[in-house]
Amino acid sequence: MPRLRKQSAQQRQRLTAPRVNSYRERNPMDLLRNDENYRHLERERDALSHQQHREDEAYRLMEQQRNTQEHSIRRQDENYRHLERERDAASHQQHREDEAYRLMEQQRNTQEHSIRRQDDNYRHLERERDAVSHQQHREDEAYRLMEQQRNTQEHSIRRQDDNYRHLERGARCNTSSTT
Repeated sequence: MPRLRKQSAQQRQRLTAPRVNSYRERNPMDLLRNDENYRHLERERDALSHQQHREDEAYRLMEQQRNTQEHSIRRQDENYRHLERERDAASHQQHREDEAYRLMEQQRNTQEHSIRRQDDNYRHLERERDAVSHQQHREDEAYRLMEQQRNTQEHSIRRQDDNYRHLERGARCNTSSTT
């Protein structure tokens, strides 16, 4: 009887490859996966399965932690952060085109600012910041001229009001009689 020699893994793979490929060509699941209707049904099935998993509190918590960690890793990439900022800016700009959204945003910001201003430390820091900003602007000649023009214009508008002129005249009379 002739002695058979052992085949190497490479030889075995070469010999079985044509059979595997012909099986794949005949495999009805591969044909189904190429069918758009089947892929649509498969996506719906997966979505339903995911929804059922999301109803489980422990699964949701684990998924949230995983997503947070993955997002944190992605945000370490400067290119990713840049794209994220651009996407957020475009989204915000699109939202602000909606009048109702702008009003809601303004009301929310006003309310948040009102709550922050109840804190004495916040108000103190805000006054300091505004004073420094105003001082820096006052050192700018163009800003000073613009501020002066605005004040002059506001004063001339107020002086057109009879009540204001009467109060102003009364105030001048009171200050001149006391001196």
